[in-house]
Amino acid sequence: MSERITLFAEVLLPLPVPKAYTYRVPHEWNELLQVGQRVVVQFGARKVYSGIILRFTEDPPSLYNASYLLEIMDEEPIVQPLQLQFWQWISSYYMCHPGEVMAAALPAGFRLQSESLLVLHPEFDPENLPDLDEKESLIFNALLQKKELKTDAVAEMLGQKSGMRQIKSLYLKGIAVLKEEISERYKPKWEDIISLSPQWKDTSFATETLNQLEKRAPRQADAIMAVLGMGKGTVTKKELTEKHNIDSAQIKSLVQKGLLMLERRQVDRLKRLVTEPDELQLNAEQKVADNLVNTAFEEGKNVLLYGITGSGKTYLYIQQIKKALAAGKQALLLVPEVALTEQLVSRLEHYFGNEMGVWHNYYSGHERTELYEKVLKGEVRFIIGARSALFAPFSNLGIVVIDEEHENSFKQFDKRPHYHGRDAAIQLAYMHGCRVLAGSATPSYELWNLCTEGRWQKVTLNKRFTHTPAPQILLLNTAEGRKKNKPKGPFHSHMLEAIGECLEAKSQVIVYQNKKGFVPFIHCDMCGYTPHCVNCDITLTYYKSTGQQRCGYCAHAQPPMQLCPACGSTAVSMKGFGTERIAEELSLIFPAAKIARLDQESMRKRSDFQRVLNGFTNGEIDILVGTQLLSKGLDFQNVGLVAIPDADILLNIPDFRTHERAFQQMFQVAGRAGRGSKQGQVMIQSRQTAHPVLQAVLDNDYTGLTEQEIQVRKQFQYPPFSRIIKITVKHKDARKSEEASRYYAQMLRTTLKDRLMGPQAPLIGRVRNYYLQQIMVKMDKKKDDPAKVKELLWNASLKLITMPDFKGVWIDFDVDPA
Repeated sequence: MSERITLFAEVLLPLPVPKAYTYRVPHEWNELLQVGQRVVVQFGARKVYSGIILRFTEDPPSLYNASYLLEIMDEEPIVQPLQLQFWQWISSYYMCHPGEVMAAALPAGFRLQSESLLVLHPEFDPENLPDLDEKESLIFNALLQKKELKTDAVAEMLGQKSGMRQIKSLYLKGIAVLKEEISERYKPKWEDIISLSPQWKDTSFATETLNQLEKRAPRQADAIMAVLGMGKGTVTKKELTEKHNIDSAQIKSLVQKGLLMLERRQVDRLKRLVTEPDELQLNAEQKVADNLVNTAFEEGKNVLLYGITGSGKTYLYIQQIKKALAAGKQALLLVPEVALTEQLVSRLEHYFGNEMGVWHNYYSGHERTELYEKVLKGEVRFIIGARSALFAPFSNLGIVVIDEEHENSFKQFDKRPHYHGRDAAIQLAYMHGCRVLAGSATPSYELWNLCTEGRWQKVTLNKRFTHTPAPQILLLNTAEGRKKNKPKGPFHSHMLEAIGECLEAKSQVIVYQNKKGFVPFIHCDMCGYTPHCVNCDITLTYYKSTGQQRCGYCAHAQPPMQLCPACGSTAVSMKGFGTERIAEELSLIFPAAKIARLDQESMRKRSDFQRVLNGFTNGEIDILVGTQLLSKGLDFQNVGLVAIPDADILLNIPDFRTHERAFQQMFQVAGRAGRGSKQGQVMIQSRQTAHPVLQAVLDNDYTGLTEQEIQVRKQFQYPPFSRIIKITVKHKDARKSEEASRYYAQMLRTTLKDRLMGPQAPLIGRVRNYYLQQIMVKMDKKKDDPAKVKELLWNASLKLITMPDFKGVWIDFDVDPA
């Protein structure tokens, strides 16, 4: 008789706690469990969570009695060993808790917990209820009555410690969703599929049944004939009712008789082609570049593809992805924005068809859960998406491609982990033993310097794919324009003339203004009072579309100021120009033009991106006004003019990366012009036309500006020659925040000395009623050990936040701030 072994499982929970928690494994589960599976556990007095098994041990925890695992959620692991290693790297490098990485990495459908609210799916049709077991039926009927249920209430109703398994089943059947998903910006679309029941394969049955239906129920016979006429044996219910005029009642009756089968399917989000993918043809320059990429990969080097805008970098991405897929590997293509994802998908589907999946946050948690499972099963081997696509369950990556690698939108700012998609992707590729192809017309200084040091290989594309000359760039002096002509809005007269000429020539115009809303603020002309957010130290942006002034940090909103509350004057005016106001001014000047906006305010859901991008691509929109979303590598063929009416917004930001970012944004948006058969034009308006960044844009001199900036960075030890960690100390009491930050800096300064700067209040010193203080740590890449410095920072923070005097103080770490 074999010895009975008691196992303990270390379980990772989606919570901001430093350690995994240990649970006892029921003996009968010893052979059922694996690392990477989800299990249901109790954590705290009453809370229940689904966690991931990290490892097994025979040693019980020494500080507490281990509770039993409550339930097994999956038959097979849903997280691969390499994924767990990657999560651990994210946690360690970006100084956050492993549970925070788990919460970011797994779609909502895999993160059920006792606080989750379960509701009926908004698209669910009770008439098409799939088969449910007794417990699932009990939950379903309770949802019909109560509308929503807490998951711990489900367990109580079933008389179990957990009801997670039944909830998971209802979730995957499309009957129920988590309530937080209902508020997401994109809801899944469903359709009813009608097919013939199997007995129709019997010829005698088919003939006899049709004869009977034609006599007794001719409309039902028409429905059967319509399905038979489709050839493929299936048809959507919508097509039957709308195209063939079949009544829903007739369909329902045929389903009840067992003559038709009805299945509710989720519509494929991409509607990808099922035909044979197109063949790819590279031009001569692209073939040379592709060979250089292959050589670099064979030598074990990652590649920076430095190609001018419109040079066809995407075709090299496709070539390398095809090569990886042909070798039986997986591929990942990261893009910085959802808008770019949507446009790229329409191009890439011609080459990859059903092999491609799309991953970003404008899809619902339910859809990301399904895609996650498809990647896990190997049904989808190529993923394109924004930074969160890094967390797809890859097991055999063959290549990682990063488009527009310079974009700072690859960085996650708002919540932990504050990871950088590009840098994390490079680490992910290293873990899988594959190479990285990163492309940009304006590379980040970090990757440019890696090429200079010989650690990466730079491959160049110097010519536009269409052989159209680069756009002509013209600088306009704002001050001179105002002296000579009465300005219309923010526009120089030459810029308005160029827009008019472009519209007459049936070309399109892009207007780039990196300010959202109607105006940045409303101002009293008598006393100077400007309304600020009640929760944050920032002025309120006025949005004419909603009739409100709103904070960009906490979403506080209030009616626009009509009467100054400080002096009582009615002399209030709007200052500055946001995209809303730019669009309105242009509509008054060019009333016949069709104008649309592309900014975060107007892009609330995925269909908004598709509507605007398709409308502009198809020529239904004449002028497209937008923020930095326009600089993300979008490809339009008929843009004759790019206008930037206020470049000074980009040049006057107090940051060591300002020159780099300003050049990148202006050069990238300029690259949207003249991508078809005609040369485009770019007009940039500024009060500082002699500024070195503007001169570099004018001369198309990325290399010159970069080398100059890199020398300055080297002199003052800024990235890429150092690593920076930004530490934010915050508390609801301003004095407490200052005292805590000074004490924390004092603890660190004895070791870090002049590598520590601060503390000081940032430009926006209060956000959501928390007062902020910032400390910067600058690490020498050659002398400092990052792991030791991070350990010092972490231990000092734990010491500070556990002191009674500093109760309620929060400390946040941002490694490699963008």
